[in-house]
Parts: sequence; structure tokens; C-alpha cells
Amino acid sequence: MRMLSPMVFAAFLAIAPLSAGAQTVPAPVPVPPPASSTILGMSPNQALAIGVGMIAGGVGMSALAEGPFTTVVGSIAGALIGNWWYATQPMPSRATPMRYQTSVAEAN
Repeated sequence: MRMLSPMVFAAFLAIAPLSAGAQTVPAPVPVPPPASSTILGMSPNQALAIGVGMIAGGVGMSALAEGPFTTVVGSIAGALIGNWWYATQPMPSRATPMRYQTSVAEAN
């Protein structure tokens, strides 16, 4: 009986590391960074307004005048006009949707 206890204890110590082995964890999946919501530091709507202004200005100026730089000058002017147009447009807030204000007198 004196030898049985140390042998059980030794067997337990020999088997213990096998049962406490580390589990394999799969490698973390790389998550791509979120898509940027700006284009060259501008909102997509502003970039669209400037791009449409450039195309319209370039086509319009090349149709009105001839010369080596008319399309470039028209594109620059169109981009400036498109940026001005975007900056002066009243933007409704997304947090507060547009609602019609009705008074009690109008409802009756």
C-alpha cells in the first residue's frame, strides 16, 4: 500500500501534461479596413458635383471657343462652379427628417 500511492501520483503527473495540452486556435482572419467615405478629402456628393461641373465646363467651353487651352479653362471654371453650387445648397439634416408643420387651426 505504501508503494501504491506514490505510483498513482507518479502516473497522474505523467498523464497530466497530455490532458492539459493547448488547444489549436485558428489564425485570425485579417479584416480589411473600412471603406473610406471621402474622396480626396471631400464627400462623395461634393466630388460628384465638381466632376459634373468639370465635364460640363470643358464641353461647354470647347463648343463656344477654339484654342489650345479652352477645354482646360472650361474644366477649371466648371469645377469651381460645381464646388460653389455644392457649398451653397441647403442640406437637410439626416438626424431630423423633413416633416410638415401643421398647426391646430389648419387641422380643424
